[in-house]
Amino acid sequence: SSVASLTSVPSLPSRKTTYYAAAVGGAGVVFLILAFTVALPVIVMFPTKFALSFTIGCALIFISFTMMTGFKQQVEHMMSASRLPFTIGYLGSMGLTLHAALFQHSYLLSIFFSGLQVVALLYYVFSYFPGGAMGVQIVTGIASRTCFMCLGGVRRMVFK
Repeated sequence: SSVASLTSVPSLPSRKTTYYAAAVGGAGVVFLILAFTVALPVIVMFPTKFALSFTIGCALIFISFTMMTGFKQQVEHMMSASRLPFTIGYLGSMGLTLHAALFQHSYLLSIFFSGLQVVALLYYVFSYFPGGAMGVQIVTGIASRTCFMCLGGVRRMVFK
């Protein structure tokens, strides 16, 4: 039985795979930085730039995780019953963002689907939190209270 448990342990990726995954993930981070520093300030005039940069960045980071875990294992994990709603929401929002930006050239749809993609990404990432939905509620509750406290402080400073 101890031999069976040793063979069921997933193998670690090779050093070469780890380097490639880090490079792909790093490229994804660069695209996200571009999306939020270059494209976000001009989102009103060029929503497609933000939508494309953000989606490509997310896709590259997603691919880097897939490289580390292995394609088959990642797909099996994503298609499990507990993960499927998050997978559909996240991948669907990425596809809709790209469609709105590249094919429809729609400002409103690009903004809408980019926002939906952010929400889906947060839910997808938070679904990995310990405690599941309760963990997500705790984290979002803390984050929202922190934002309201910060905004309250700014409001008090501005309206003295």
